[in-house]
Amino acid sequence: MKIRETREGMLIQIKVKPGSKREGVFKDVLEVKDRAESGRANMAVLKFLKKLTGREAVMVSGFKSREKLILIRNASKKDLHMLAGA
Repeated sequence: MKIRETREGMLIQIKVKPGSKREGVFKDVLEVKDRAESGRANMAVLKFLKKLTGREAVMVSGFKSREKLILIRNASKKDLHMLAGA
């Protein structure tokens, strides 16, 4: 997982594991329960990050890939401390 700061917020490059039995960040992999069908896993990723950070999450790239680039709007490194330690 890579995190970098931009004018709009923080960019997170993270690997996603859809269809998992658990949900959360484990060893730099974001696991979600929803399967990768009809964008369900992508929506679950954005919903999870919004719940975790309290900020709007927008997928920049990786819509059909397990490697995602996600923008957390108006976030700082402080807002993402729980991801960095995961």
